[in-house]
Amino acid sequence: MATAVSFVHSAQCRAHQFNEGQGVVLLAYNKSRKAEA
Repeated sequence: MATAVSFVHSAQCRAHQFNEGQGVVLLAYNKSRKAEA
């Protein structure tokens, strides 16, 4: 149980840490997808 809680907590910390860069990553991902299409 403690392992699951720790995993979720670390995941939330990571999400918060990279929250600002998320939009940039998604934008680059969308551009690459359009280039492939």
